[in-house]
Amino acid sequence: MKYLPQLLPRHFLRILKMDNDTLRSLDQMICTEVWKLGFSSILTKEVRLVGCEATLLAFEEASLLTTIPELQRHSLVIYDKLKQTCWDKGHTYVNVDDLTGLRPSEVSVGSEWESLNFLKESKIIVIEKKRVYLEHFYNYEKEIATCIKELVDKPPWQISVPVEKVLRDAFFPTQSDYLWKDNEMDDTEHSKTDNLDQEQIKAATMMCENPVTIISGKGGCGKTTIVSLVFKAAVEKMKHAEKEELLQACEDLEQDQSAPESWDIPTTQTKSTGGVEQNAVSKAVVLFTAPTGKAASLLKKKTGFNAYTLHQVMRSFSSAKYSKEKQEAFDWMFSEVQVLIVDEGSLVSVKTLSTVLKSLMRYANLKKLIILGDIRQLPSIEPGNMFKDVYSSLYQIGWAVELSTNHRAESRLIVDNAARIAEIGLKSTYKMLDYDAVLPISREIRISIPASDKKFILVSLDSGPSVLQESINVLLGGAPGLDNHVTSQFIAFRRDDCALINELCCKKYSDHSTRDHKNMLDFRVGDKVCCTR
Repeated sequence: MKYLPQLLPRHFLRILKMDNDTLRSLDQMICTEVWKLGFSSILTKEVRLVGCEATLLAFEEASLLTTIPELQRHSLVIYDKLKQTCWDKGHTYVNVDDLTGLRPSEVSVGSEWESLNFLKESKIIVIEKKRVYLEHFYNYEKEIATCIKELVDKPPWQISVPVEKVLRDAFFPTQSDYLWKDNEMDDTEHSKTDNLDQEQIKAATMMCENPVTIISGKGGCGKTTIVSLVFKAAVEKMKHAEKEELLQACEDLEQDQSAPESWDIPTTQTKSTGGVEQNAVSKAVVLFTAPTGKAASLLKKKTGFNAYTLHQVMRSFSSAKYSKEKQEAFDWMFSEVQVLIVDEGSLVSVKTLSTVLKSLMRYANLKKLIILGDIRQLPSIEPGNMFKDVYSSLYQIGWAVELSTNHRAESRLIVDNAARIAEIGLKSTYKMLDYDAVLPISREIRISIPASDKKFILVSLDSGPSVLQESINVLLGGAPGLDNHVTSQFIAFRRDDCALINELCCKKYSDHSTRDHKNMLDFRVGDKVCCTR
């Protein structure tokens, strides 16, 4: 056990609190087959240690790598190379040639395939054609594909919503009195149809007709808006149908002489499950989700529907499934979900989506999947580019669409430049950005602050030791958005720049210096500071 702090430093204290049988099994493993600590799947299976794995560097620092048999040692080297490549490049697989061309100092010549077969038989990797996958990433992608196939195989469910009318009423509310005359569209209606974004109409129609819909587009193109409009209309239609059904039932009851004079109506009980509240009578049918809390909050504000993070859905499922309270039937707050909408899908990892999809397919009544995102946006920090892969696959059969028109005039320049910056990162080619104003800061030129309607401004600086300080003072003197600390925001990449910005902004907004008479930092309550992270 003396090697345990070196091999599993982050999990050492937690392991010591485990039962004696587990500790004895782990001690026996370290003495006889220490290489097993380098594979989390083996640790989970044999000693029930979840999420623990020793790195190749840890074996080297503990002087244990040379004591491991050659086959297992080479397998650890290849496994480490596979993990490193997947995380560095963002892929869920590596070409087999990249793993069989290692230097002889790392793996002996001719033993690469033997090590790969060992890893495959141990169910650590999956080899498919010339691709080598980490098994868990392979399973995540396979589960997503399986869930999509199950959705496709289900009986078709179409939402009968007049898409064009819904969009017209939302975007042209002042002309709603002229929509229909004698069951035919007049000239005003024709002109309004022409003014509607045809890509938005196509996307909304796909949502109503297809079991899976992928919508890509930059910010401001209306992805969230059309989803909100379509499902608001669908929910209103359902409520109207239920109301009519209830009125009919009341009429039938009034004619029933044997009915009781009073009816007991069950009260609604609310309880908390997994950090979110669930209603015992009414459960969500349309589930709006996002990868982060901020994104979920914005989604709720835009749509008017309750929105949750994907991790809240996962947590509530775990709490319901493994609840200590004895229940006659599985009670989950999302057990009646029929439509799953995922916003900011570009940021969702394959692991998260596969977990949520699998839960909703097995324990809910999921019929539709709608994912919103941007194929040009950088993917999640975990390996895999789920959104782009699913978009590329479904685009071929007409179940994916890209919205290209930006309907936010005030942010169009910012969005276009963000797309150029993303393309620079992906293609490693420089593209000039567009600016609606240029602010040159120089001792020789009279400085004129741009108007407040300018949204993307280039600040052109001279070379010199104090040029940054002079430019910040100029900007703080009246640049748009910097008149108070609430709307201002500086981003810097060096400590010295951060310290300078903090000093100047504290004097501007809080009327004090960042250091006291002893040269100690003197940040106070209410100060807004800039940091390097």
